[in-house]
Amino acid sequence: ADYLRGRYQAQIPTFLTLQWPPPPTRRVFNLAMIRGQTMRYGIDEEMVRLMLRGRVSDVLVQNTSVKLEDIFQTDSAKRRVILIEGAPGSGKSTLAWHVCQKWGSGELFREFKAVVFVQLRDPAIQSARSVEDLLPAESRGQAVRVGQEFQACRGQGVLWVMDGWDELPSCLNESTFHRLKVLFRLNKPLSRRGSIFHRLIVSPETENLHLSTVVITSRPIASGDLHPVVSSRVEILGFTQTEVKGYFTEAVGGDTQTLQKLQDQLRERPVIEAS
Repeated sequence: ADYLRGRYQAQIPTFLTLQWPPPPTRRVFNLAMIRGQTMRYGIDEEMVRLMLRGRVSDVLVQNTSVKLEDIFQTDSAKRRVILIEGAPGSGKSTLAWHVCQKWGSGELFREFKAVVFVQLRDPAIQSARSVEDLLPAESRGQAVRVGQEFQACRGQGVLWVMDGWDELPSCLNESTFHRLKVLFRLNKPLSRRGSIFHRLIVSPETENLHLSTVVITSRPIASGDLHPVVSSRVEILGFTQTEVKGYFTEAVGGDTQTLQKLQDQLRERPVIEAS
């Protein structure tokens, strides 16, 4: 745990640069998030168009706002598998890393004894075949020992943060998704042949990690097959209007006239404003 905490405090992930947030400011913004509760039923052309746009809120009938510290709260009796969705660039990876940093600093999520960040776009991660392959460690021996410790407690107190489900190659999705459908149709356990990512999410008992918690980030268009095992869905809407105004105010040096002109232009171009 100490090794992981140190990594999250010292390391800057590849998807964040030294200039993040980008000039003209270094402020850390709050992301607007909602918890989905009720979705529209039925598939039609409008539903498909909205899903391709990449925002869950477009197809939700009912939702509530959620704070970062509350994302693990759920009324579901299922194992905690939290799906965080959002359009490209909305801040999913930033949020995933932020969860790790908050745990590493001891500010939030103290219920977890270990938090493991898994960046699914990483080719080295995509070649993983076991839990040990996913663990950041100083040596293979250390990874094996930590993996055994996780399994000994059945994953109790372990949080897996799996970032970029939509960035997994199709070869890691299609065959296991088929077995997932068979599982829920025939009530049969999944084979161990599925990828380690699917085993951690869908059949953690095969790895003796069924008490662990999982956070997954993805674009909505790629996450539909996970819904049967998800206990809670959260969407990132991007920065709040207050944060956007604060950013632009700083960008224009407090010039209220220029700020008003910029806001008017954005309102006239809803496609740009929404992105």
